Amino acid sequence: MKSQLLSACRIISAAAFLLLSSVAQAQIENALNFDNIDDEVLVPNASGLIAGSNQITLTCWVKPNNANISFPDYDGFAGIRNNVDADFYMVHFTPTGVEARFRNSNGVNFDVIDPALQIGVWQHYALIYNGSELTLYRNGVFVATTVANGSIANTTETMHIGSMPYGAF
Repeated sequence: MKSQLLSACRIISAAAFLLLSSVAQAQIENALNFDNIDDEVLVPNASGLIAGSNQITLTCWVKPNNANISFPDYDGFAGIRNNVDADFYMVHFTPTGVEARFRNSNGVNFDVIDPALQIGVWQHYALIYNGSELTLYRNGVFVATTVANGSIANTTETMHIGSMPYGAF
């Protein structure tokens, strides 16, 4: 299972990199450095890439530096979020907490929480929805899972990397 997960994560990560490379027209040996000054990458209509699917994975490497997270100023890692019928994201929402969410087209949300985020340390997160469960991994180690169902039908939501809209904030 772990081997399949790692292989799937590599495939999804590679696909996401190729997508972002073509969207952002990235150059070889460049990287993104999010320094909290208007940093984000937007992929318009990215929800169309996962619409109708019950096999979705979102992975990212993060090195959070903000130990003073509080409502409503959360730090979004990556994902799609409209808080109505299309959520698939990870967000730093407490000083040591990560919320990962899948919200289906019926507006039902499913959340998994990691209470052990480390500030100033590189960590790899993988959020996996397989049609019946939403599971979160940190550094390849299981964190949490919950029963989940449905799919996202909305095809016009933007994927955010390095930020996440939160209401009016």
